[in-house]
Amino acid sequence: MPTKKIVADPSDKIYESFSLFIEAARSVKTVHMSAGVNWQDASPAIISLLQKELETGLTYKNYGRSAGGKIITDILSYVERDIVSAKNKIDSVIVNGASDGAHVLCSYLLESGIINKAQTAIMIGYAFPIYSSLMEKLGIDYTEVMNTSTILPSIEQVESSIHTIQPSLIILPLPHNPSGIIRELAYYRRIFTAARKVNAIVIVDRVCLMPWDTHIELNELIYHEIALGSTFVIDSMSKSNSLAGIRIGYILTNHEHLSHLEKEIRYRNLNPTVFGTPTMALCRVGDLALLKGIAFTQKYIRLLTRYSKHFWLEYPSDFTPLNLGAIAQQFLASYIRDQQQLKQRIDINFNNINKLFSTRVTQPIILDGGFNVLLQLPEMITENENNDQLVLAKKYGICILTKNCFHSGHNTNNNYFVRLSLTIPEHDFLRGLTTLYDYYKCTKHVTVDQQLKFG
Repeated sequence: MPTKKIVADPSDKIYESFSLFIEAARSVKTVHMSAGVNWQDASPAIISLLQKELETGLTYKNYGRSAGGKIITDILSYVERDIVSAKNKIDSVIVNGASDGAHVLCSYLLESGIINKAQTAIMIGYAFPIYSSLMEKLGIDYTEVMNTSTILPSIEQVESSIHTIQPSLIILPLPHNPSGIIRELAYYRRIFTAARKVNAIVIVDRVCLMPWDTHIELNELIYHEIALGSTFVIDSMSKSNSLAGIRIGYILTNHEHLSHLEKEIRYRNLNPTVFGTPTMALCRVGDLALLKGIAFTQKYIRLLTRYSKHFWLEYPSDFTPLNLGAIAQQFLASYIRDQQQLKQRIDINFNNINKLFSTRVTQPIILDGGFNVLLQLPEMITENENNDQLVLAKKYGICILTKNCFHSGHNTNNNYFVRLSLTIPEHDFLRGLTTLYDYYKCTKHVTVDQQLKFG
């Protein structure tokens, strides 16, 4: 079967897992092996800039614009244009994190009749459960296009599903989450072509994409599709920059949708969150600097320098006005250094996974982008999935998210997988890996009570 309709909400399982991890931490030292960047401390450069926002009175005012502060959304849009060297400009809209962005976007598309409940939303592959929950909330039928023998379906399978199902909405994680897979450019070209044939909207969710994940031709393709008006990108600071608790993100769109998205936000919150949005904009400038060099981003420094005197005229403050360009200049150098250190950590952890498990896995360990990989071993037997998670957490302090946290149907395979996130400090990650290695190599599958009592 090429597709699998939703029969259970995996978000229930993922939150049950979080509760299990909290319970385990009361009795053993835990290592969150499936934790994303959002579970780690934000970089010192980001923390310092957030403090500066408060100290200078930048972000506890209401900007009075439902799409977010104009200088912020302009910077986000200009960065996207500069990444692909485009001439035309797309727009950005600030939202309260990626999940809120998905809700804002889908609500607008549904209410405007661009998508409708009579048609289906499809997800390419397994997925983080926000979309299955959202579609259930909105009353939209939801289907995962999957292949039981591979992590992502073949492009032929995707095309066949789009042709057969005629979806109004296609959700495309980039990179794939829970894995770190990014397919070849032709794969995505054919998805967009198939989407146009059935007039489907495409949502590209790139919250797991890291600053150094440079796939320029793919970025160009997505930018072009956004400009046409049938594709949207959702992004946030939650994972790539460890700021899940602040709940800030944005939608990339073409101009024709901008005012409608603004109204949708206005109905909900009047305006989106302000705190952290200057930091978000400068982080994206930092990502551009990583790609093209700090010298390339000097025009943003000049823009902020010119804007400095206007900002405090628009939003009077008792604080002494500062040069925003100088603040940005100092931030960029520190941000780049912090990101390079994080990249080094991810590389070390990825190499250690391969050293321990490359000869034992039933699926290749792939990291094309992001910071997550999937580990699947012959000993990861589906019928033992819940028990293994319990024992590893309660006895060994190893907290893992398994396949049923990312899959809305029944697991018809003999094996489950574990998501491993590579942003965990190297020594903790290696301890977790060796524990997993020993557990799956040596353990006898008994109940959690037996493990805790007799182990």
